Amino acid sequence: MNAARKTFLPTRAGLRARGLKAFGLFVLVLGAAGLAVASLRSLSGGDWGRPAEGPSRWLAAAPAGSADGADGRSAADSTGTKQVLGATAVVAETQSDLVFAARVDTGATTCSVHVEAWEISDESAEMADNVGKSIRFLVRNHQDDARWVVSKIAELATIKTSEREELRYKVPMTLVCKGISKNVLVSLNDRAHMKYPMLVGRNFLEDDFLVDVSSPEASEPVAAAGRGAQVADNR
Repeated sequence: MNAARKTFLPTRAGLRARGLKAFGLFVLVLGAAGLAVASLRSLSGGDWGRPAEGPSRWLAAAPAGSADGADGRSAADSTGTKQVLGATAVVAETQSDLVFAARVDTGATTCSVHVEAWEISDESAEMADNVGKSIRFLVRNHQDDARWVVSKIAELATIKTSEREELRYKVPMTLVCKGISKNVLVSLNDRAHMKYPMLVGRNFLEDDFLVDVSSPEASEPVAAAGRGAQVADNR
């Protein structure tokens, strides 16, 4: 009996030792798992169960069935709806119903159009006194078509050219290019010596156009502003 008990006790002690080793291993595995979970939560940027602070949050805030914002433009590409213009463009003026070959100039604040004559209601010799008065002026495009346009003088501007400073009237006109229509101030100027009878400035370009001088220029044929062609009086 004593001999049997001597052989049994080491076996029982061995089992206990193996159990302690297994328990220690289990604790180590649990600790490693806890560290892995903590790392994942840290990398995900917050507590699990909260909405992700990423693009999906903005998609959820958009109207159902759309990934766009309230203005209809994709948040991923806010310039996607802008038209691209080259160094020149074809621009229509709505009142005269004429189409103009135009030079695109991002350095110009406002647009400018070729004018051959004007008539101002109760005209004063001082140009500043004519601001606010009605004006009728003759425009001519690159195809030698001319029309009278009626508007109101909105401003008198001092324009610096390469040669001198000039006083020019500015009037509101509605211009259309690539399907985009804008009512903008246009300065009245004698552009007979220039290749293009219209200049497109920043007040028309802003928000809706991008200018890429490498883009093909307008295909509309360009000729110097003519003289003596038939004038349509569209009063």
